[in-house]
Amino acid sequence: HAQPTAPRRRHAGHRGLEGLLPLALRRRECRQQLPAHLIGRDLQRRLETDRVVFVQGYTGSGKSSQIPQILLDGPKPWFGNSEGKVLCTQPRRLAVAAVAQHVAKERGCALGEEVGYSIGQQSLRGARTQLLFATAGIALEMLRAAGPEALVEFAVVVVDEVHERSEQSDLLLACLREFMLKDKRLRHLRLVLMSATFDAARYNEYFRVLGEQDGGGKERKALPIPQRAKLMGQALYDVKVRYLEQA
Repeated sequence: HAQPTAPRRRHAGHRGLEGLLPLALRRRECRQQLPAHLIGRDLQRRLETDRVVFVQGYTGSGKSSQIPQILLDGPKPWFGNSEGKVLCTQPRRLAVAAVAQHVAKERGCALGEEVGYSIGQQSLRGARTQLLFATAGIALEMLRAAGPEALVEFAVVVVDEVHERSEQSDLLLACLREFMLKDKRLRHLRLVLMSATFDAARYNEYFRVLGEQDGGGKERKALPIPQRAKLMGQALYDVKVRYLEQA
């Protein structure tokens, strides 16, 4: 007589991923109401002609979590409409891990698959990673190890919180400008600088040489994310600050 077979067990991780999908759909509907999504089309149009774009948005507008996703999901005619990857840098390790985890949940994927991050000695990324969050220091290590070749697979590099200047962030911007200027393989690369408040004219002057290389060189103003008061009929959430002593 044949021995009875035990019921097949499904891997717990598989059940976890299935549970993420319906939740991700609801989160997608919610995040599309964030102010950052209102500039999605304008941002895409800017990137078709400008190699460097400035985005200015207040805290809570969704720029850190939504702009990288807009860039990942949108068309990239400057990249041959292929699935170019997006690299997004943050000034602090904690922000890198937090934003990456938040974005992965919104997209219904396990961290380290479509969305990954790299900080210090810890890296969650794989062959399927299309959106990579990292510190400026990690980005510099990538450039030190491989030079311009490290950027060939990326369609867009996003430098978030660009006003929080440091030696590493300044060196990263310098390397990006030089590589984009001198390496023909990076003529497709687009650079997006984001901040809640920064001197766009100063950065525009620094990167003007890239526009002159393409026959332009005109001053480009920052693309502002609309304030909440201008969003009629939109359900948004105010940013509330609480301190541990008040918890």
